[in-house]
Amino acid sequence: MTHNFSENYIRREIGNVMHPMIQCSLVDLGIVKNIEIKPGRIIITLVLPFAEVPVSMKEYLVDSLKESVEEVNAEVEIQTDVMNKEELKKFLELEKKYWKHVA
Repeated sequence: MTHNFSENYIRREIGNVMHPMIQCSLVDLGIVKNIEIKPGRIIITLVLPFAEVPVSMKEYLVDSLKESVEEVNAEVEIQTDVMNKEELKKFLELEKKYWKHVA
């Protein structure tokens, strides 16, 4: 079975998904760690800064990623993990810099 989408296309679409509380994309924040393309299937590895991320936030991130590539007509699987120390450091620096301040 062949697919009509490339990894670059998927990366570009996912790159448009913004974090709801930080003015930065999930890709730039390091939350999207890996994208694997298989026939008829896309596997995205989502790494969270902490294991205790609220379920509602985790669901929002997963749903946002799935929605960003829904038109490719492929099964989208989101695998989750927790950031390592280096990934967390980068995330926290970007979070501090781009946090959406509510007036």
